[in-house]
Amino acid sequence: MNNSITAIILDWAGTTIDQGSCGPIDAFIEIFSRKGININGDQVRGPMGMHKITHIKYLAELPEIKDQWIKNHGSPATEKDIQELFTQFEPALEKSLLHHSKLIPGVADAIRLLRGKGIKIGSTTGYSRSQMKTIIPEAKKQGFCPDSVICSSDVPEGRPAPWMIFETAKQLKVYPPHTWVKVDDTLVGIQEGKNAGAWTVGVTKTGNLVGLGEKEIKNVSPEELKKRTSNAEKIFKLNGADFVIESVAEIIPVIDEIEKRLKAGLRPRT
Repeated sequence: MNNSITAIILDWAGTTIDQGSCGPIDAFIEIFSRKGININGDQVRGPMGMHKITHIKYLAELPEIKDQWIKNHGSPATEKDIQELFTQFEPALEKSLLHHSKLIPGVADAIRLLRGKGIKIGSTTGYSRSQMKTIIPEAKKQGFCPDSVICSSDVPEGRPAPWMIFETAKQLKVYPPHTWVKVDDTLVGIQEGKNAGAWTVGVTKTGNLVGLGEKEIKNVSPEELKKRTSNAEKIFKLNGADFVIESVAEIIPVIDEIEKRLKAGLRPRT
């Protein structure tokens, strides 16, 4: 067992659903605009994958956003302001998620092949349990139904802490950590996997670092797409990802390679 992968733990937005991880972008922009604060997609994407209230705090502390807040409200955002934004974020995101729950091509086939290898399918997400109530049924209709879904609201602390992965492993009854594979399109998700002692796989083309939605990716030039994908790959490698792929559709050869390394006595990068 120690030489075989026991579980793959997948992220959701940008990894298995929602090409480009676009669902949260509109929601963040909307709630900050209600306070007279202009933010853009690049700013939102920076801390993507964190628990959403942590994500809001991060954005509010960015110098360019903090300056706007002081100008409009006389002081930096307070804890009360953060809580108010978070309260507004929940319904704003749930509305957005209805339009961003499409399964990324190749995911359902990859899951079928992974199950054929006897690998259990877990998942972790920065979304809350209430938000996942919208997403899980839509994903199931399209052929994606993981054995475990752990949300940031289910554990004491979200990414990059490893608690969601540990809870997943407990539910799936799998161990040791070097037999787990964490697949994510965000840097904080890769760190989550590394902190848990799992192998880590960064996802470029479909995810947050490339940042192109389903329509955008069809319209962008091949040169621009290659540039964005190559840049995302470099960033993942610099942040310690063991492997980098464009899509979950490419995961099977990675699993085969990891099992070869396990048989050779190799372990994930720390």
